[in-house]
Amino acid sequence: MVHTFFLDESSASLQYEQQQQAHPDEAADGGSRASQPHGPIAPSPPSKYIAKIEGVDLTYNQTHYVEEHYDYNRRLLAVTSLAQETFTHTIFYYAIDTVVFMTTFLGIEDGMSPMQCMVGKASRVFPWMLEPDGSYIAVAPAQSLLFGDDYKYSWVNNDSQREVPCNRWDACITTTGNDTLQVEYQWSDPTRTFDMFGYTNERPVSARVRGQVYPSQGSTIPFNVDTIYNFALFDDAPTDQDLNWAFQMWYDYNRKLSRLDSIPALGSQEAQVAGPVQVAVVSDFTSGVEYVIDKALGNCTALPIGPGWDTIPSPDGSSFTITNPLVLFGLGEANNLTYYGTKYARHMPCDVWVGHLDLSYENGTIEDAYIYEIYFLQSGWRDDSGAEVGYEGLYPEPVLIKIQQYVTESVLPTLLTIDLKQNIFKFEERSPDMDVFDITPCFTGHDHIRRFQMAFPGNFRNTYDKNPDYFISEVQSQLAMQLVIPVIRVQHMMIEYSETDGRLYCEFTLLDVPDVDWVNLPAVGPPLDEVVVELQHAVSTYFVVVIYDSDFDNLGHIQLMVAYNDSLVEMFEDECHPLKQHQQEPRQYNQFTSQHLTPRERQAVVAGNGGKKTKLHGKHQGKVQRRWKESATTSGKDRQGEDEDKRSAKEPIGEVGVNQNSQQQPWYLEALYSILYGTKQRDHQYPQSYYLGMTRGSSPTYSPGAMAGMGVGMFLTGLLLGCVIMLVSLRHFGLTGDPEMIPLSASKFGGGGEHRVIL
Repeated sequence: MVHTFFLDESSASLQYEQQQQAHPDEAADGGSRASQPHGPIAPSPPSKYIAKIEGVDLTYNQTHYVEEHYDYNRRLLAVTSLAQETFTHTIFYYAIDTVVFMTTFLGIEDGMSPMQCMVGKASRVFPWMLEPDGSYIAVAPAQSLLFGDDYKYSWVNNDSQREVPCNRWDACITTTGNDTLQVEYQWSDPTRTFDMFGYTNERPVSARVRGQVYPSQGSTIPFNVDTIYNFALFDDAPTDQDLNWAFQMWYDYNRKLSRLDSIPALGSQEAQVAGPVQVAVVSDFTSGVEYVIDKALGNCTALPIGPGWDTIPSPDGSSFTITNPLVLFGLGEANNLTYYGTKYARHMPCDVWVGHLDLSYENGTIEDAYIYEIYFLQSGWRDDSGAEVGYEGLYPEPVLIKIQQYVTESVLPTLLTIDLKQNIFKFEERSPDMDVFDITPCFTGHDHIRRFQMAFPGNFRNTYDKNPDYFISEVQSQLAMQLVIPVIRVQHMMIEYSETDGRLYCEFTLLDVPDVDWVNLPAVGPPLDEVVVELQHAVSTYFVVVIYDSDFDNLGHIQLMVAYNDSLVEMFEDECHPLKQHQQEPRQYNQFTSQHLTPRERQAVVAGNGGKKTKLHGKHQGKVQRRWKESATTSGKDRQGEDEDKRSAKEPIGEVGVNQNSQQQPWYLEALYSILYGTKQRDHQYPQSYYLGMTRGSSPTYSPGAMAGMGVGMFLTGLLLGCVIMLVSLRHFGLTGDPEMIPLSASKFGGGGEHRVIL
């Protein structure tokens, strides 16, 4: 059983002392710094743990994100770090005195993400960690957490961090590399806290490291260090198959999609169908259906959308719609929302907005029952991706939400007394990939899930290479639009270029209507067999995708990418589906034209054709950093692309690959033109929806969209920090292939190397 401690969740099972967090120095001191003659027994660092850590660099005003996977018995330590658009994965193999550094540089201009890998002797890189006999090095549990053993730790006092009762311990560290560091550690107080399982083990809550560090052996000039590490999640008993306890949210208001990864609350409809297990709940508000997917087994149940964190009920309570971004953050419901000033959250300076919330319950309404506070990171700080808050078109980053009762307890019903403090870690403002909303485990059999391939002219390759994610998103959205189905029914889209025949191939999966008792049939679209007929007709006549290219001098430049009318092929990977009668003729394989081959077949043919190889360019190919990605990295290039996509176009110029003059343009082109060149400004993929300024006095001017990072639509909030799914222990240390987000059903498209976003 995983003993995971929810450090920031206020509930009946987590008692805490209320303390207003002031300036970080004052909050860190909290009391006498002198060692006490009597105190609690010192914590014992575990021999195996997983930690999700937010680093707050007070010297350079920036944050970074760190994951640690530590196993002393196996002599393994893996550290993942994301800072300044550099993604670093380091693996320590202590038993063989080896360290591997893998660095991926994000946001470079050509759209690729080169990876540098270096292997060295751990004893040379970290000579001060040598074992006494010099045979090999090993980091002990105390060393991995910088606590205990010879670090001269001493108990200082009782304190509170993030409203969690803690014991403060101070330590002094001096290494053979002449580094001198002082560590102020906050461990949870086991006498005043316990986790959801009733365990009282201490957990590290935060650590402040100050001192001087020499960058390399022999250096004579040190640099100053002053960093606070907030342990957002700490699991001291991970097993190979367990999943971390955490909340993760993805929110896309424009697509009307959301996803919540959690263990469902008891009594909810999700818990009734899945039980108390880790599930991914994908909600498609266009059709009114949610998909509850067991992340361990891959089982799936489709249900009508019920009440949830992202829903607004209809007047009669019979259906639900997606809440807008303001209400999502409580900004649309708070009364008299005003700018308060500057406060500190997790030692970071924040702009704070304060309002009141009413309480409606069966006996009436209590006005201004609660005080609502929301904290936004001030401009001038950089987040873990290296982007500076308030610049580059980014919105302020939410850090903390607090809701506290404003009226006396005697007025409120007992069960409605609230004192909640919710930390938000690893927020990312951007539209999530559609792979996040993967619902293919919910469909099996040829009648319910089918995969196709079609081809476009290869002269669109350069446009694709400039921004593959945007290109794929446009093709996927417009394909769904032309088939009159929700975009969530188009899954696993993959685009690649063939150097043999010069075509750009697109593969995608179409899904059937969900099997639910009630569903909005006009919104969910026709059954799969009718969709396939429409697809065949569209490709054989005139199937066009409108691509907006912002790199041309004329900002109104568009390209009409028309599919070859004979290129539609149904894919039968691994012969998992029986062929229909008209499809049983053997396919013709041509070494010079491979339009009727699957990507793997085409690779095999091209490999023997004069030594040429098919170059794969899909977002599932060649982006090495996605091995460990948590949907938490927005590169500089991506932001630049988003900014460019926001430019409005005035004079469309058509560039059609084939059949422009011989085919009549279909009805949906007018709708596409209105989206591209209407009165609304074109945003990254969808138009911006909300603009409303809220100011008072000398307060900063933010729109509600800016306040919540809600303009583009991405809401990735690891409430208590997002986690990586643990499938097998070795994958923690980068020893095997890419972990999968959700186990698929029998058929896996793209072979065994499919790349997925990891949560």
